[in-house]
Amino acid sequence: MLSLYSLRISSISGAGAGDDDDYGEGSYEVFGSLAMDACAAIVTCSVLAACVIICEACAFAAMAALLVGAVWSLLPRSRPASMAEVVPAAASVGLGGLTDAAIDEALPASPYGERRRGGVVITCSVCLEDVRGGEMVRSMPECRHLFHVGCIDVWLHAHPTCPLCRSDLSPRQRRVTSAALSSQVSTV
Repeated sequence: MLSLYSLRISSISGAGAGDDDDYGEGSYEVFGSLAMDACAAIVTCSVLAACVIICEACAFAAMAALLVGAVWSLLPRSRPASMAEVVPAAASVGLGGLTDAAIDEALPASPYGERRRGGVVITCSVCLEDVRGGEMVRSMPECRHLFHVGCIDVWLHAHPTCPLCRSDLSPRQRRVTSAALSSQVSTV
C-alpha cells in the first residue's frame, strides 16, 4: 500500500526515468515538493503550539481568578452591616463627635411648626427631604440651620460641626467663644 508521499514521489520521478543525470527535471520537482511539505509541516506545528500555549494561558488565568475569588470571599468584611453599628463605634473611638448627652444639652429637639415664609420649604440637608409640620427637628444655635433629629444626631456623633456651614458645636469651642465675647464686652 502506497502512501500519498511515496505516490507523489513516484509520479514526479517517473517523468525523468529515462535520464541518466542524477539531477534531472524530475528531481527538482521532488526537492520543491519536499520543501513545500516541510514548510507546511512547520506552519502546522507552529499554529498547534500557539493554540496549546494560548489554552494554557487561559487555564492559568482562570485558576488565578478562582483563587483570588476564593481568598476574597474568605476575608472578613470591613464595613459594618448597618448604621446602628457605626454610631457606637465612632463614639467609642472618639473621632471628635458629640455624645448623646452633649447633643441633647446643646440642641434640644422641638416639633417643627408650619412657619413657611413666602412659600419657602425647609429641607434637611442631611437626608435632602422636606421638613413637614410636626416632625421633630434640631436647630443649630449659632447658624439656625434646621435638621431632622435622627439625621443630625447621626451626623453629630461623627462630627461636632453643622453639616452646612461647619460652625463648631463642641463644648470646648463654645466655652472659648463665650470667653472671647465676654472679654470683648468688658473692653468696650
